[in-house]
Amino acid sequence: MIATSPYTGNDRFAKTPAFELRRVSRIQGFAGGNLFLALTFLALVAVISGCSALVAGKSSTNASGSNALAITTASLPGGTVGAVYSVTLQAASGTPSYAWSITGGQLPGGLALSAASGQISGTPTASGQSSITVTVKDSAASPQAATKALTIAITVSNVDQYGGLLSAPSPNGGTGHFRVEKFGSRWSFVTPVGNAFPMLGVYHVIGDSRNDELGNSYDNRFQAKYGTDQTGYLQVNQRLKSWGFNTIGPYSYRMAMPLDSETQWGGANPLPMPVVLIENPSGGCPLNKNNLAPGPCKNIIATTAYNGQFPDVFDPNFDAYVGAAFATDTFNAPYYNSPWLLGMMVDDMDYLGGFGGGTDFITSPPESWHLHLGWVTLVTAPTQTTNPFTSMAYTDTTVYTKKALHDFLVTKYGTIAALNTAWGSTYTTFDSVGGWKTGTGLMDEGGQNTTWVGTDPYALAGTSAGCKADLDTFLFQLAKQYFSTISIHLKQIAPNALYFGPTTIGLWQVPPRRQILQAAGQYVDVINTGASPVQAQLDFIAQYAGDKPIAYWVGGHANADSGRWRHPNANQGSVYANATQGPRGQFYANQISSYLNAATTAGVKPSVGLLWWEWKDNLGEEQNFGLVSYMDNAYDGVEATVSGSTAPGVVGSSTCVDIWGYHCGAEEKNYGDFITAVRTANLNLLATWPK
Repeated sequence: MIATSPYTGNDRFAKTPAFELRRVSRIQGFAGGNLFLALTFLALVAVISGCSALVAGKSSTNASGSNALAITTASLPGGTVGAVYSVTLQAASGTPSYAWSITGGQLPGGLALSAASGQISGTPTASGQSSITVTVKDSAASPQAATKALTIAITVSNVDQYGGLLSAPSPNGGTGHFRVEKFGSRWSFVTPVGNAFPMLGVYHVIGDSRNDELGNSYDNRFQAKYGTDQTGYLQVNQRLKSWGFNTIGPYSYRMAMPLDSETQWGGANPLPMPVVLIENPSGGCPLNKNNLAPGPCKNIIATTAYNGQFPDVFDPNFDAYVGAAFATDTFNAPYYNSPWLLGMMVDDMDYLGGFGGGTDFITSPPESWHLHLGWVTLVTAPTQTTNPFTSMAYTDTTVYTKKALHDFLVTKYGTIAALNTAWGSTYTTFDSVGGWKTGTGLMDEGGQNTTWVGTDPYALAGTSAGCKADLDTFLFQLAKQYFSTISIHLKQIAPNALYFGPTTIGLWQVPPRRQILQAAGQYVDVINTGASPVQAQLDFIAQYAGDKPIAYWVGGHANADSGRWRHPNANQGSVYANATQGPRGQFYANQISSYLNAATTAGVKPSVGLLWWEWKDNLGEEQNFGLVSYMDNAYDGVEATVSGSTAPGVVGSSTCVDIWGYHCGAEEKNYGDFITAVRTANLNLLATWPK
């Protein structure tokens, strides 16, 4: 079965079916995001030099060609007291089936070995290290036997059930839901039970049914790699935890999320992580998707000479749609009052053209600013007759945002003569005389009056000082209308949910315009941004949004050293483009260090965490954003390799098995190591937070 996307809004990701992962989980020892266990895991991984090191391997063939029975499990992962543990011992050659036994030492309390499957499973009851000898016998008429000495280290978790650090309790205790507060000069999330929590999350933990250049899809490869959907998603969470991540980000599939319950799991997700959800009313409203409002809202950019989308936020249909979107979303509804909800993002930046990078700082790449929505409102048509998305006629043609600008100017100036004096304009009325782009009224303005309107929709160079000042003021009013509408409806249905704003305000390493920050600061709980953590930008955000915690969108790629090598020039010249996976890993390490340690001039460290874009390589954008390739191989220098395969694009190579026993490799080329730097940076942060 291929699952469809859980999202029903008009967004690009809703078109991408979720992947279904299959096979029995090999390890369940990182429950709760245990840092000690993850550090033990890091030490284990450090000694693995190639795919031929089979840890908890599944392969039943001997790579050397010998028929001598051998135990191929090289070592056992650590476990945590009170956390589900499961690893399956592996043997090669001889005559299957195998019979397993413990012939020396004892397993840790709470664990047991299945003689038939070789699975060691259970829930450890005490900490300590146990040394055991395991023996396997085959089914030959004259049975062969093999033995191996192994150890299992069981530690006591240093995190609470949500991943909060027990070493950093809040003096204010727990509230039953996530919140933000300061630990000295450091902002931090606090878990429902009252411990500091740095968010290290991943967006878009979901699959893709589209075929790549090798003629197969991510979903199909995952279905061949794993045995059941439920097992596969546990493995996804297992890998994320092992790399130091602790949060499932927006656009993720339900089985990666904490409230999913499956019969195979025996109930609730055994490897839960807090989740950040998303709602996309600004994507659905222009279509009036699912008829949630009396009619669609309009796109105020649609009639201008520029591309992009921004909803007519003063339209009563926008308010109606936002409220109904929250109220009718059955996917998000179980999380509204759940302690596992870390926060809500509302709207992807795809639908909020104008909320991206402002002109106060230099973008990367340069001149990647977003439109000034006050200027857009002035030049957009006062009416729209046809929906550009559906070609259907509007029953209500008014563009309410342009009407709101009209009303603001009437209230401020009273007479058109007073406005003309301030702007250096020659309008004959606040209303329309002669029609849009040809008439002489304010509402006829379509950019034709370049003397005072100018021609620059970004920096407003050439716009008269009086006109620019009023458009800046109206931009604040527009942004306030947007944020207040979202906040009111969100808090009505999920009063304890932290409001993150959109997926990001500000893009290309710079914050948005100050007026957008001023409005956001009044309504959001956490500012999620794509800005850079340099002090000038932090001070800029603090000046206009106030003393607010900040979370960051982070992403980067190395297309030439990845499964997306056919598209080597993505975002060249930007900070996000890297030559190979090694520098991409260093980019991540540098980003996490700079983002989370940066301080304002006042000494405040506002950063509370980050969300990495994304789980897998992006076929639609043709960019190597992923932690894993389209083959589901981690970019760790081991999995995402050829590994002796003569059939790239199939599921795994016979000579490559990951540390959980799943086949890897079968890439077209050998790609570099990104994951080691990611894991090290994440674990170092967890070990020092909230300093």
